[in-house]
Amino acid sequence: FPEQKDLLWVLAYLGSNVALYYLQAIAPTVNFQVGDLSQIPCIPPKRNRLARIEIITRRCIELCRLDWNERQTSWEFDPSERWTEKFTHSSLEQAWRHRSEELLLRRNELQELESEIHSEFIQLHQLQKHVAASTPESDLTLAIPDKQEAARELISAIILELGGAAPWQNPTDFQTSPDIPLWTLNVDSNQRFQPDSDRIQDREILRAIRNWIRSNWPHRDTDDSLTFLSNAIKANTSAYSPETRLRQYLKSQWKTDHNSRYSKHPTLWLINSGPRKALQIWVPYWHWTSETLAAIKTALIEPLIQSAKLKKLHPLDYEEINSLHKNIQSAPPQSMNLKWQDGIISNYKRASNLLD
Repeated sequence: FPEQKDLLWVLAYLGSNVALYYLQAIAPTVNFQVGDLSQIPCIPPKRNRLARIEIITRRCIELCRLDWNERQTSWEFDPSERWTEKFTHSSLEQAWRHRSEELLLRRNELQELESEIHSEFIQLHQLQKHVAASTPESDLTLAIPDKQEAARELISAIILELGGAAPWQNPTDFQTSPDIPLWTLNVDSNQRFQPDSDRIQDREILRAIRNWIRSNWPHRDTDDSLTFLSNAIKANTSAYSPETRLRQYLKSQWKTDHNSRYSKHPTLWLINSGPRKALQIWVPYWHWTSETLAAIKTALIEPLIQSAKLKKLHPLDYEEINSLHKNIQSAPPQSMNLKWQDGIISNYKRASNLLD
């Protein structure tokens, strides 16, 4: 491993076209092994160029980290700062245009910086005739402006932020109160234990979307933003009305789309009864309060234990739910009192004894 003082320029070198040129000569395969990396020539930059390379590398790291942490699947994502809330524009459409420009500027900056790194190491290794100093668009890992993806992600973000239904099992009715935990029940192949509702309440979700738009742009016609949003999602429907298009998308496509995007969402925490998954409770991170566990225990688990429906369950399922009940009763205080300023990772560790 390189010394700490050399990490930045070594990282820049390994990400350069020069390192790739050597690796492809040493091991012309799809994958590179540790032994392959150890064989490539490594020439330290000259002292008068080292500072510049380190500056470029730090900026490339910053751009990539910024891009990743704006995705809701990042563990460093801050749920209090939705990208849609950063804009003071007059409409949702203008906010999207600004967002597109921001993403393109970020990609262009990274492309220029990477090309400069390539040039530095090409000159250092005297490979001007063999290696290109450019970075193809296809090699950039930063987000590309995608109106459809952004619109669909926005709908999911609104639903998650308001405590909406999760699609991994059979969602309950749509709920907007942070005091009521979001939960789902496992249903086996015999459909022995059916939740009260097995479909998304699309009217409630549409109302939540309307309210979100009004809260961000109170002086604009909400229908304009709804029209933009319904066109952007490109739902498989011939409906004319924006609301009808959105409702049909929510009914027919949203579950699958949302599931593929957020099945490993770090801000949607799972309390699982055990390997049989007799009971699964999904709690949005930003709705977790000191009262959450007590609410789950008294409003959900205890009524289920007392319910006659449990008699239909397999004894092992019943045992799992009882075990979860005891775990919540004995949960340490740190599981209930999270410190938001510490971020998702630290808080997850505090509650990890209860989470799957």
